Parts: sequence; C-alpha cells; structure tokens
Amino acid sequence: MVPRHRLARSRRPRPAVGPLDHRRPSVTYLPAAVAYYRAGWTPLPLPPKRKHSPPTGYTGRDGRRPDSVPDVYALADGHPDDANLCLRMPDTVIGLDVDAYDGKHGADTLTEAEKRWGPLPPTWRSSSRDDDPISGIRFYRVPAGYEAVGTLRFPELDLADIETVQWFDRYAVVAPSIHPDLDPDGRERRYRWHEPDGAVVTDDTLPDPATLPTLPTTWLGGLASVRQHAGATDPTILAALRRLPDDGPPTGATLTRLTTAITDLGNGSRHDSTRDNVLALYRLHEQGQGVGTATALADLCQRFVRTVTADGTRTPADAGREYVRFLDGAPRLIAATPTPDHHAENAALATLAGDRSPATVDDEQEFWERRDELTRIRDTAYNRGASPWAVFGGVLCRVIVTVPPYMVLPPVIYGRASVNLFCALVGPSGVGKGGSSAVAAELVPLRPEIGRGHAGSGEGLAHLFAHSEGKGATRVVVRDYDAVLVDIPELDTLRAIGTRSGATILPLLRMAFSGEDIGLSYVDPTRRLPLGDHGYRLTMIVGAQPTRADWLLDDADGGTPQRFLWLPATDPNIPDLDDADPVDPIPLDLYTSWPRRQPLTCITIPATAKRTIQQANRHRHAGKVDVLDGHALQVREKVAYALAILAKHGYEITDEDWELAGIVMRRSDATRAQMRHTIAKNATEARKAAGHADATQSDAKDTETERLRVGRTCTRLRTILTNSGWVKRKTLRLTLTPTQRPCLNLAIEHLLTVGAIEERLTKSANGAIGKEYRSTN
Repeated sequence: MVPRHRLARSRRPRPAVGPLDHRRPSVTYLPAAVAYYRAGWTPLPLPPKRKHSPPTGYTGRDGRRPDSVPDVYALADGHPDDANLCLRMPDTVIGLDVDAYDGKHGADTLTEAEKRWGPLPPTWRSSSRDDDPISGIRFYRVPAGYEAVGTLRFPELDLADIETVQWFDRYAVVAPSIHPDLDPDGRERRYRWHEPDGAVVTDDTLPDPATLPTLPTTWLGGLASVRQHAGATDPTILAALRRLPDDGPPTGATLTRLTTAITDLGNGSRHDSTRDNVLALYRLHEQGQGVGTATALADLCQRFVRTVTADGTRTPADAGREYVRFLDGAPRLIAATPTPDHHAENAALATLAGDRSPATVDDEQEFWERRDELTRIRDTAYNRGASPWAVFGGVLCRVIVTVPPYMVLPPVIYGRASVNLFCALVGPSGVGKGGSSAVAAELVPLRPEIGRGHAGSGEGLAHLFAHSEGKGATRVVVRDYDAVLVDIPELDTLRAIGTRSGATILPLLRMAFSGEDIGLSYVDPTRRLPLGDHGYRLTMIVGAQPTRADWLLDDADGGTPQRFLWLPATDPNIPDLDDADPVDPIPLDLYTSWPRRQPLTCITIPATAKRTIQQANRHRHAGKVDVLDGHALQVREKVAYALAILAKHGYEITDEDWELAGIVMRRSDATRAQMRHTIAKNATEARKAAGHADATQSDAKDTETERLRVGRTCTRLRTILTNSGWVKRKTLRLTLTPTQRPCLNLAIEHLLTVGAIEERLTKSANGAIGKEYRSTN
C-alpha cells in the first residue's frame, strides 16, 4: 500500500467538513507545514489568501531549504495562523500545472502531449477547482537533476497553458491554502488534494514524494530543456553548462555570436569555426557581456552534432566528445589569458599608492575621531544639520587659501606644484550645499586681506587678484589680493560660462590648479595682468547637482574633473535637532606663522608619499591609470597639507596626514563614482523615453494593423459558423490561417458582444471542459 502522511491538527475543535465544504479547515499553517516537512516536502509560508511572495532566499537554484522542524518553526515566525502554504519541489519531483479554464487550452495541450508521448499514469493532483477534473498540478517523480522546459507548448497548433513546477522554478500552492478568488457562487475556494483515482481528499492524508508515479521516459524526453538535450549527447556537456549561470535565452552580443556560429557551421572547417565560436561565447561571458551563454552553447551543441553526423561518417557520441573538448579547452585558455582589467590594475596601484580601496564606515568613523579638530568639524556640522563631509570640504578650501603662494609641493616628479585646491560639494538641489559653506566660514573665518570672488569669464580670474590703472606707457598693474576664495553655489553658473563660444574658464582653472600664471591669457598685451607662476593662491568651492555635472565630467580628456575633490553634501546620519538654540562654534586654530615674503619653499612630504607618487607615474606612462584618476595623488597631497595646517605644522606633511588624506580620497572616489552612475542612469532613462516616443508612433500603426486582422478573423468565423450548427473551438482555430489564429480570442469576444454568435460549455469523454460556438443568424 502507498505510504501516506497526515496533517498535524490544531488544538481547536474541528467542525464537520464534508467533501465539498468550503469552510476554512481547522489545520493552521504551522502544524500543516510540519506535517508536509515530515512527509518529505519543503513547505514555505505565503501571505493569507495569496499565491505569491514566499520568503526571500528560499526559491530558485540557490534557494535554501529548512533542514529541521525548528527551521520550519523559524520560517513561520511572523506569519499568521491562516497563512497560505506552498511547496518547493524536491529535485526528484516535477509538477505539471494544467490550466483548462477561462478560455485556456491546457486540456487540449495535455491531450496533444499524450497523443505524442503516451498517456500519463494517474497521480496526485492539487487544485482549488472542485468542479474541474483537468486543471491543477499533477506530481511525478523524475531523475535527480532533470530539467524540463518551463512551459509546454505546441506553437504550430496554438496550444500552451501547461507550466512545469521544478525544484529551481515555481512552487505549488496546496491545502490548507485559500485561493485569492471566490468561486462562481461567491464562496472561498480551498486548495484540495485529489488522489490518483480522482477522489477528493477529505481527511488529513498527504502524498509521499518518494512514492509518486514516475514520469514516463517519453515524457522525460519531450519535456527536456535545451540544456537537458545538450547533456543527452554526453553527460560531461551538461556538467560543463551547469557551471554557467542559467540566465535565460541569449541576447545582445551572445545572440549575435551564436548567429555567426550557426552560419559558420555551413562554411569551411566545422571543427575550427565551432571551436573558435565556443571560445568567443566564453570570452563574452568572462567580460560580463554574455547573457544566455549556457543556452547558446547548448543550442550550438545540438546543431554541431546534427551537422557533423549528417553524412553518416561520424556518430553522435563522437561529435559529442569533440564538443566536450571545446567546452573544456575554452575556459582553460581564458583562464590563462584573461581580458586585461584596467580597473583592477588601478585598484592594485591604489593599494600601492597608499590604500585607495573603498572607504568603510569604520574608516570614516576613525577619521573623525582621530584628531580633535576633525571631531569638532563633524560635531559642528551635525549641530547645524549639515553634512560633515561638505563642511570639511569648505574648511579645506578656507585653510589652503590662508597659505602664502610661496609654499609649494616638492618636485617629486616634474616641477614644483601649487597647493591651490578645488572642491565640489555634491548633492541634489535644496540639501544645503551653500549652508555647509556657511558653517565652514564660521569654523575658519578669513582675514580681510583674503579676497572672495565669484565666477566670471576665464580672463576674469586674474581680475580677482589685480587690476590695471592708466593707459599706454603709464599703465600699471595694481595687486589687490594674493589669495582669493571663489564660492560658486551651483555648477550651472560655471557651466554657463564654460559653454560660451570661445570660453577659456576650464583651461585657466587647470592652469590655476598648478599655480601657472593665469594673467597672460589676453592676446592684447595691454590688457594682461601678470601674476607670476606660484604668485597667487586660489581655492574654489562649487555646489554640484549630480544630474547637472555631466558637463564637467565630460571634460575628463581636458583634465578638469580630475583636479577636483568630490565630497557629498548629504548624510543619512544627520541627527534630529533639538529645540535648543544652535551654539556658535569656536573657530579652528590654524598654523599662521608665515613670513610676509620669502622665496618658493617646498613642503616636506613623507617617504611613503614619494614612493607612491613615483610608482603612480610609472603606471601612468604604461597607460594603467583611469583617466579620472590622473591627478588623484596631487589632490591627495593638497588635502594632506590642509590637514597639516589644521594640526598646526605648516612646513611638513606627516605620515598620519598622508594616511588621513587617503580616507578623504576614498570618500571622493565613491562620491564621484555615484555621481557618474546617476548621470549614466539618467541618460539611459532619457534614451528609453525617446525610444518610447518613437515606439508610440509604431504602436499606433501596429494597433491599426491588429484591428484590421481581427476584423478579417471575425468575417472568417461568421462564414464558418453560418449554417454549421455548433462548432468546437479547436475546429475553429484549425480553420483559421496562421496570421488569424492569434486573433481568435478577440474575434470571439467581439462576436459574442455584438450578439452574432453564442457559446456553450461541453465535456469530452475524458472529462475535459471545452467550448462550442454557433451563429445566431
């Protein structure tokens, strides 16, 4: 006798339940789930009266399974007693989900499949339709590891509506669950088990997955997936394909290469061309461009075997073994000759260059706690509801602008370099980029002899520092400031200037970053304002909205964005402010012991910084540095020097300054990368929107074409049904042309609506529910 299992009962009294009683059974989710688990199934909870949303991580190829009764209890935690219950299949069980209702053709599809592959043995069936002997999920045992197609279709007959339920795809909703929809009489529809003889289970009996009927061999072959067909040639092929992700059919570059491979099979050396195309498919996968690689390789396998055995000189086994060698050799060759990854090389370089790996929360927490002045910056920012990083950026620019122009970075490579600093505060409109600058101004108030300016033309930069008086021989250049802080609340201002015809603002900013003379840009010598190399100090704070910064990043070839420090103007950790009045911060104590005038003086930097800069220079000459990282180490030197000024040692950068600057640069890298991602995402959405507009016009044409096709189908159906009596739906479908069959449902719906035809339900000898139609004329 077939072993059976029974549902564990709840402790509530159970009302009498007849065979078709629609009341909720007394079995609640947890005891039912335990009973299913002990019977050998994998039960998972669903929301009450729902068919979707099992727990995350418990479905799919990598899904976990409860390993014990306590695991079943843990999964039930948080779900109500009346939660629905679904079963994930064991890898030795398959479910055939037949839909034969509401115009679906599952019954016809099942009949056609049994004609081709033989009758299915009687088995257990789960369904919520008590009056429908066809619909529901039938359960069968299959070999471990077997994979079937997701949907059983016969396209040439316009038949489908049977899906497979497998261990890696879909699940079965079973008793004691309640269907989301009511039955025609307005009552709840309970899921029930139906025994192999068709009897509805009215007690607690459960099927045993280990004793289910076996799916016939002919059905195993008919339902086998593309991968399974490929593996049938040689088990090694299936094993190789299973090492690749099952990401659906080939698309994009993978589909293009597969098409090429299929064409090549008919030209020249089939061995060489297939070997090379297999390698190309694996290479696309390695480069992250391959979607559907496993399916493409399986398809190519079938075609290769058919092609090389067509003349009878080779057996399928020989061809399969040859294809196995392709599958074995390609990954080995790719492993030995990987595609160069410049991003990985940059990351390796960054590690040598002083740890440019992504900053962690712990790194940044340590950064703010490392020095008293950094803690004060963070706490002041939070006290004013601002981003600490944005306030820090403003502080850096204000600190550097206090440094005399004669203080320069040493010529570790090339010549001396300026410490002029540019900082972009990144955030959407309204997050307080300007407010962060205001907080920074309270922490580092500037002396009157330091100028403040706004963006003008490129030539106007020099006018921030000097002006001319007199004309001709009496013209003299009068110096107004040696140091100027430029604050631009929105990048759009700079963009408007930079995109003017003949604008020079970006080239002059790049010159200013290096301390070059920006006063010689006029062609007319009588208008020049010479400032001298390293004869001025300039820092700049720019507010940048991520969606508006593409213009600046697009100048990477010119080198402008590489010269900016990018810091976020947003912070999810800003605390709620209390009702107390904000406290005015005490200004930070900086190093200020500068002589009024002296020759260029090189800042001392640590040996670790020197080695990093020299190593990076060698990699840059080898082309191994991302274009947007071209000036990263120079920006890091400037940040390190600002930290030194804050720590009140103005002539030397210490190892700790350099280390802390590394954390700042990692935050800058992350901010810039996020901004690039936002820009790319917006560009993609814009392209999609443009494509949608084009598609709308195309859709209008398609709609008119569809309307005409449905009209012709209606005419054809009227002709068939005139003086023909009742005609089966299947017969109607077969009398239509291939282009008319997809319109059958719409045509019937239209004819029923206008009263041109009538419909009735029928039942075949095997109990299948069908439909017939006749003309009302």
